[in-house]
Amino acid sequence: MTVDEILNSVRNGKLLDKQEAVSLLNIKNGSNDFYKLISLANEMTHSEFDNKGLIFAQIGLNAEPCPVDCKFCSMGKSHYAMESVW
Repeated sequence: MTVDEILNSVRNGKLLDKQEAVSLLNIKNGSNDFYKLISLANEMTHSEFDNKGLIFAQIGLNAEPCPVDCKFCSMGKSHYAMESVW
């Protein structure tokens, strides 16, 4: 299945199987397929969340690992990005 076929099936509500997901993960950054993928992701995100978003930010004077430990955040205690704790 081509990337275009996978993206069209996703656009129509089909869930990805493992092989399709791996195909999308192997798309080269900066390629035409890459931009098609992020365009569809953007389109679907806007549709799913009615063009609304949330901003999460950590504000404070301390720079310590956060116990909430969100996997996407550089402040998470298991993957803290700072070189040292202040």
